Amino acid sequence: NDRVAVALRRLGSGESLSVIGETFGMNQSTVSQITWRFVESMEERAMHHLQWPSKLDEIKSKFEKISGLPNCCGAIDITHIVMNLPAVEPSNKVWLDGEKNFSMILQAVVDPDMRFLDVIAGWPGSLSDDVVLKNSGFYKLVEKGKRLNGEKLHLSERTELREYIIGDSGFPLLPWLLTPYQGKPLSLPQTEFNKRHSEARKAAQ
Repeated sequence: NDRVAVALRRLGSGESLSVIGETFGMNQSTVSQITWRFVESMEERAMHHLQWPSKLDEIKSKFEKISGLPNCCGAIDITHIVMNLPAVEPSNKVWLDGEKNFSMILQAVVDPDMRFLDVIAGWPGSLSDDVVLKNSGFYKLVEKGKRLNGEKLHLSERTELREYIIGDSGFPLLPWLLTPYQGKPLSLPQTEFNKRHSEARKAAQ
């Protein structure tokens, strides 16, 4: 199938749209559309194998044992998959990341055993963690109350702690996404939280 061949060539080689288009006798927009449809199709198929756990008790227990953070359901992070693209093409600049590499972003939520709970890939390397997160299916599901919607933990008579995940300072602080305290000086409780936060993230890296 030529379409599959086009997508695999684009993803595997990192060659420009114009080079692949010339090889297969297609224009650049067609190559781009075929590649995105292929990625979307693979993601759709992967969803049958990658599902959010129906029960999170074991995951929460492991995170708390490792770091002392109760009711934590996962750690989110982003990595850049480096690609080989010609710098002379203006359209490729969107793939240029902060380290001046052409890359594709992969965002994942993992458990303490580094198993994927949610993953999305394909966004250009120039985008921020914040933008990728807020355009992900995971973000939309949480905002709709379909993820991290389990039982709240009662810490005291007036304090409840909902289910949440943790991420580094590149992510926004949200009711369900806890990031480290920034700035100096930090109070002792803030320093202790950052220590526990770091321990939980290390377990999932």
